[in-house]
Amino acid sequence: RDAATDVAVLSVKAPNLQAIHFGGASPIEVGDIVIAIGTPLGLDATATMGMVSSIYRSTVNYRRYEGFIQHDASVNPGNSGGAL
Repeated sequence: RDAATDVAVLSVKAPNLQAIHFGGASPIEVGDIVIAIGTPLGLDATATMGMVSSIYRSTVNYRRYEGFIQHDASVNPGNSGGAL
């Protein structure tokens, strides 16, 4: 796990699971529709929808990381780390 980026990797031993493929920021364009999936505020399996307004956003000065995807899908407390 990496607390600075709020990312963790888990290993699960279970038969018949199908792998998912992770995407990158390169095929994303401004104006694309995105869905943020997570469990905010203690709620299970929620999804919010929004639009990409900028890619590779810089000068945010957030934890010394740059190159963010800026979007307007609601991300509430507890939703971080979920898929976008």
